[in-house]
Amino acid sequence: MGLGIWSMHYIGMLAFKLPIPVWYDWPIVLLSLSAAIFAAGAALHVASRYEMGLGRMVSGSIVMGGGIGAMHYIGMHAMLMGAMCHFDPSVVALSVILAVLISFVALRLVFLARNNSETRRLRKVASAIVMGAAIPIMHYTGMAAASFTVSDVAPDLSHAVAMSTLGMVGIAATTIMVLGIAILT
Repeated sequence: MGLGIWSMHYIGMLAFKLPIPVWYDWPIVLLSLSAAIFAAGAALHVASRYEMGLGRMVSGSIVMGGGIGAMHYIGMHAMLMGAMCHFDPSVVALSVILAVLISFVALRLVFLARNNSETRRLRKVASAIVMGAAIPIMHYTGMAAASFTVSDVAPDLSHAVAMSTLGMVGIAATTIMVLGIAILT
């Protein structure tokens, strides 16, 4: 789940085009992957509990939505380019709030799906759709918070990797393979 969230986000990042070359600092990219995996693990932990009160749902959605936000903004920090990125704090806050609220709805739906056999499949599908929507909603709101200005300072490319169509295909293929193996097991 964490790898799926991360790859969906990075494909969105790679679709973003600037008029200057952009590289990615791979240790920071791996840190953003860690944030996504942690957020997914926390959400699965909360959803797997026998009982889920309001406090547990709120804390789980804060961790999940905050993890998605952390993944996004850490991923933005991984961008290396001849420009400075600035964020509008109010739009950043809105993006994280949206991720938390959508995570709350998704966690509630997945928990309810366990308890009611008549609507179980429908609620699971609804939960997957809602959680799947949280990532692009947070991503594009977060991207709306960003503005870029040209910088005279050359980026440090010591840990940089350039991303290409091949890289995008690699991210998608690896994610599909991992998810396929998980489904098969």
